[in-house]
Amino acid sequence: MTLKVFLVLLLAAVCGACFALTGKDIKGVYVTGWTRGAFTKAEIDATLDGAKQMGAKDIFLQVRKYDDALYNSSLVKKADSVAAGFDPLAYALKKAHGMGLRIHAWLVICRIDGPLYKTTLTARQRGWLALMENGEAMSNDAVYIDPSVPAAREYVCSVVKDMLKHYKVDGIHWDYIRYASKSYSYSGYSRALFYKEFGTRDVKSPKYSDFRRHNMNLLVRDLHAAVRSVNKTVPISAATITWGGMDSYESSTPYVSVFQDYREWLKQGWIDIAMPMLYKRESNAEQKKDFRNWLRSFGEQGRDTQFAVTVSDTMNEPEEAVEQIKLIKKAGYGWCIFAFNDNEYRQPIKEAVEKAGL
Repeated sequence: MTLKVFLVLLLAAVCGACFALTGKDIKGVYVTGWTRGAFTKAEIDATLDGAKQMGAKDIFLQVRKYDDALYNSSLVKKADSVAAGFDPLAYALKKAHGMGLRIHAWLVICRIDGPLYKTTLTARQRGWLALMENGEAMSNDAVYIDPSVPAAREYVCSVVKDMLKHYKVDGIHWDYIRYASKSYSYSGYSRALFYKEFGTRDVKSPKYSDFRRHNMNLLVRDLHAAVRSVNKTVPISAATITWGGMDSYESSTPYVSVFQDYREWLKQGWIDIAMPMLYKRESNAEQKKDFRNWLRSFGEQGRDTQFAVTVSDTMNEPEEAVEQIKLIKKAGYGWCIFAFNDNEYRQPIKEAVEKAGL
């Protein structure tokens, strides 16, 4: 290798490291797989055009709602909303890259079924399901996998790896990477594993919360390994909840109610960016206060480069959402808007953000 070639390769490597995507870089919008916005070429064109005009750079495109796919997959069925023969993810990637936009593949992980959208996984793999103490699996019209079950973790990892092998996405984003609530999971498998690992059958003890938090950590760890086995550099982000107020991390709803220990995920490098869903109404005094308390807390959980914060355009007037984004930017974080589908909220938020020059 000549010195010139070596220097060129070294410069490329250094530049690649310098421009690695961080949370602070995110200027994004979510596009769900539930309503119009990415079902056809025309919808994707309009979504990407609007996002670019608004100044967004990152499109979080939902490609997995339950155990389904808004892309071509040999492992899961195509979403019913997508026309036969059309591949939304492939088209969006090609279109976005030509516009200088980034596509993050947004996958729902633990929620796998529900009455409004039936999949076959629930019937096939009853032993994978998170159950309440009464043996019921349904929670708020949804069914979740139990992350304590190795086979369940292996399955979702296989789906992720298969997708990454066929699509060069710019980021991968976990959603519903959590238990449904603290009422889950009390399956026979979970109870037996808890006894084996903790030496007690007392599922009312704090140790059972530690056990569930550990299980979710295992899932996040395994997903990270699955991603890195295919793509060494793609940024991994995760949506985290912000229900209620914020007094301390250890008493917060992510940590105690759904067992999301995102501080540990960041520390271990299992995710690169945490994306708190800070859906608070600016017009409500209590929620307005909660928004600012949560925003202040993120600096205690990780570096500013590790966070991008999402606001809701359906819970706020456009000007209120813009005010929240300004606070997020002032705190040093990236921002994202939920959501940018083809509905009555898109044009007003687009105009407000564009006017503010965010």
